[in-house]
Amino acid sequence: MLNHYLTRVNDHGSKWQGIIASSIIVLLSVAFVLSDWTYNFITFSEYILFVVMAILILTLNFRISRNQLTVIGTALAILVGMTVVHYFVTEDFVLRTALLGIMKLIFYSLSITVSINYILKKNLNYSFLIINNIAAFIVILLGVYITFELYRETRIPQEIFWRFTRRDIYSYYFESNPAIIRTRSIFSEPAHLGFYLNSLIAVNLFSDYRTKFIVISSFILSLGVLITFSYSMIAILLFIVTLRIGLLIINNNFKWSNWYLVIPIVLVALTIYNWEIVQTTLIQRTLAVFTGQDTSARMRLFDSWQYVSRDNVLQGNGIGHTPVVTNIYAYAVSDLGLVGVGLVLAGTIWIMSKSWTLGLVFILFNSAKGGYLSSGYWLMILVIILYSLASNEHIFCDYDNKNKLH
Repeated sequence: MLNHYLTRVNDHGSKWQGIIASSIIVLLSVAFVLSDWTYNFITFSEYILFVVMAILILTLNFRISRNQLTVIGTALAILVGMTVVHYFVTEDFVLRTALLGIMKLIFYSLSITVSINYILKKNLNYSFLIINNIAAFIVILLGVYITFELYRETRIPQEIFWRFTRRDIYSYYFESNPAIIRTRSIFSEPAHLGFYLNSLIAVNLFSDYRTKFIVISSFILSLGVLITFSYSMIAILLFIVTLRIGLLIINNNFKWSNWYLVIPIVLVALTIYNWEIVQTTLIQRTLAVFTGQDTSARMRLFDSWQYVSRDNVLQGNGIGHTPVVTNIYAYAVSDLGLVGVGLVLAGTIWIMSKSWTLGLVFILFNSAKGGYLSSGYWLMILVIILYSLASNEHIFCDYDNKNKLH
């Protein structure tokens, strides 16, 4: 199926160009999957992105526009200028930490930008979406198998699948309860798996592709989010699905099909089968959130801002100097002050101008997960921007006009 679409969108129809295109989109898909794996303090995703950039350079496909270079160059100048100021003014400022952070941001910005440019130029949008969904299927299957082995109390997950990521029980036990295991697959924690799956569900549902494969895939990926029992990611999933159904109803595009009955039947069956787990992880958790007893929700909403004060609100603490928090906007203010949050807000507004639906999802992602210097966050940006641009500019693979929503 992939070869069928690739052969219709490459420039010269050559086998070599098809191999390059296939390699690029497969590598980028795998990079998202392995964003939590680390070797020698470098994530597997960063190794893969470096290979992707090398391929694009060697095949003369490394393209970046003047406007894109201007934006990246301006951001670099701002970061360097703020770092110089912090070096002479801020106590406990670690120059090495800041320089590593700047290098990461520039590397991510360049690699993500040229990857998006390549995919759009070669019209690989749909092929890339298909590959990502297939990769997600495999991740979910691995997750189910790993969870099964954890219930059996074997060491297979730790020794085989988690050699390059977290192995501790706190990454999969629900509140240290061995009776409830949250699926994390090959990610470092359940929320990261949910973040990955929700990113794909969002572009599945808000892109212009309306194939049966995309619809069925979105349902399967949604089940994958549910078995993580990650409260924040399930909440984002419900928002995405509700928004999509609401838009279909408002635009009179909702068409009932009897197979839709499978969805509530499966959900009810899973809920009954796992009632005790659902009651503990979702129902009681919801009550705890509304009564103010849930610490995780409080951390995302309020505690993430604890490192912001009157003394650093203008200039921040310096890039990479904030401890782990679960909110990108809080990170931006804490590390880079008003200038940093201004850059993030400008990027958010720009994405919303291209696709307001994906823009809203982007805001939720930023509010529920930290790590703006992580590869997983930037690969989420890749898929969000890619399909925001594709939807806005109507750049699509000309594979079948029936599969496009007009």
